[in-house]
Amino acid sequence: MTESSRAESGRLWSRELVLLLVMIHLVFVGYYSMFVVLPAYLDDSSKTMVGIVVGVFGIATFATRLWAGSLADLMGRRTLLLAGLALPMVALLLYAQGPFAAGLIPVRLLHGLAWVLTATSFVALNADIAPAARRGEAISYVLLASESAALYAPFASLWIGEHVSFRVVFVGLAVLAIVSILIVRRLPSDRGTPPSWRLPTPFRVSRAGLLPLAAFIGVAIAIGAQASFLVIHADEKGLGNPQLFFLAHGIAVIAIVTVAGRVLAALGYALTTFISLLLAGAAMLTVALAQGSEGLILGGALFGVAMGGSYTAAMTQAYTSADPAGRARAMATVALAFDIGATAAIPFGAVADAAGTRVVFAIAAGIAAVAAFVPFVGMRAGRARGSRGA
Repeated sequence: MTESSRAESGRLWSRELVLLLVMIHLVFVGYYSMFVVLPAYLDDSSKTMVGIVVGVFGIATFATRLWAGSLADLMGRRTLLLAGLALPMVALLLYAQGPFAAGLIPVRLLHGLAWVLTATSFVALNADIAPAARRGEAISYVLLASESAALYAPFASLWIGEHVSFRVVFVGLAVLAIVSILIVRRLPSDRGTPPSWRLPTPFRVSRAGLLPLAAFIGVAIAIGAQASFLVIHADEKGLGNPQLFFLAHGIAVIAIVTVAGRVLAALGYALTTFISLLLAGAAMLTVALAQGSEGLILGGALFGVAMGGSYTAAMTQAYTSADPAGRARAMATVALAFDIGATAAIPFGAVADAAGTRVVFAIAAGIAAVAAFVPFVGMRAGRARGSRGA
């Protein structure tokens, strides 16, 4: 079924969407596994070095994200997705060289490039598959596929790493990348006929994605704090198993995505984002002040709701506001927030060494709260420009 016929029928679920969501789930098994495996793997390194190893991933993705978005518009989502899934196999096997922080920095750069090609492609392909009237729902189901991996992947991978071998974890994740490639090959090609074969400009942002990017940074920086220091924070403060946070997070996302598209349609982009970002700030503050496992559970649940609402709003806003030939680039512009969040692990490492991990999560909470007001500021600025031009 073509995109136009799907738009006319209003039919959301299709074979292509189901296969794509299965693939996204497998990809995020690896993504969430690295949240807990990498800090544990580097247990003998300083917090500053852990922050550097985690954060260089964001440098690689930031440097290539917009270029990947333009390539997805030019060459087709499926082609770029296959390339993105092939590269992690190499990176994941290279992690097994040993927990040598300096040696893992180039591996993280390669993994970051692989991730940006993969994530840029699947989010645009998902939006393409969906009928226009139900696009917000389809985008929210990306979170159903991705965040449900948080229910078990961190716990299972950390258990295997500590009781069997971290090398086994990395090899297993590489196998999942191979399975993902086999799934994507069953999807129909969407390769278009580009007007030229000239490579796109690497740092060409989409204006349609700038406002949702500025807001979503508040959530993404919180993710960067979790990826680098949640395991360490839970261990140092005696909060219990960090998997409790991801379990609550995953359950909350699964619950919220069933209504996120309809909430967005009812409340609008600005109000949905405002509420979501305030919840993200509350989640990080809860983790910062937690005295036991209940703090991890509450923080994870709040952040799951925040993630579901903010991601759906930001990506839908970017896609629907962009020209058809630049939709992947618009969504890639929003996804720059993930790169900024991952890179924030580098200064967060120094903060954690100097002032403790509680301060890291408190800072993330403050940034999310400030970002909550971005959509309203942007709307006022847009109205002011419109009145001047009238």
